[in-house]
Amino acid sequence: MVVEIAQTLGGKPRAFDIFYNSFPKYLAKLGNLSPIETFWVKNRRSGISYSGEYAMPHILNTAPIRWLAHNPKSSRNCFIKKNSHNFGAIGEFEDNKGSYYLIDNRMGLRFRAYHFNIDGNECISIFLENPEKQVGFVVTSFNAKYTGCVYNLYLLPELSDDTVDLLTVFVIYFNNWNNFDSIREAKSGAARKKGSNSFIEKYDSRWLTTAFPQGTSID
Repeated sequence: MVVEIAQTLGGKPRAFDIFYNSFPKYLAKLGNLSPIETFWVKNRRSGISYSGEYAMPHILNTAPIRWLAHNPKSSRNCFIKKNSHNFGAIGEFEDNKGSYYLIDNRMGLRFRAYHFNIDGNECISIFLENPEKQVGFVVTSFNAKYTGCVYNLYLLPELSDDTVDLLTVFVIYFNNWNNFDSIREAKSGAARKKGSNSFIEKYDSRWLTTAFPQGTSID
């Protein structure tokens, strides 16, 4: 599965068209006042919709509660709802090695995502937590202008439709936090270069060519 998440509206609010294997599937819209505004991902044809909702105030932002711990430190936690029903949760975590994202589908599956700046690209490796296995990879150029940001999400075909949707919503969540100030950066001419290369051992340059031997859009 290849998911393309292409920005169609820059600034605040932001909007994205989402394609599954080149087929138009979802529309996404993010807020314009704060990263903790609710964001939406809506199916183009059916009634399916997802929302990312942050707990308020920030000190109570611990979704789900079982993530609350002193180590690793949890932040930016977000409830994911499908048609207004609890569907999953996403949060950013930090320990003594660096930061990563935890994605929980609330049905027993959890994923970890690690963010890197590699060779002019912004990349995210996505792993099933138990048993640990890389199941996805995200890439976008961090030099793209704020109106032309395109994420390519590569996922193994064994993943369920619900999991593909959840990991697609994760990319929207990631953009929401990491590119909220994209207008200011675009006007200044600064490249988008967020985060650091913590957990560098989780970056495998061979994963894409192995999992997608037919080639990818970044070859």
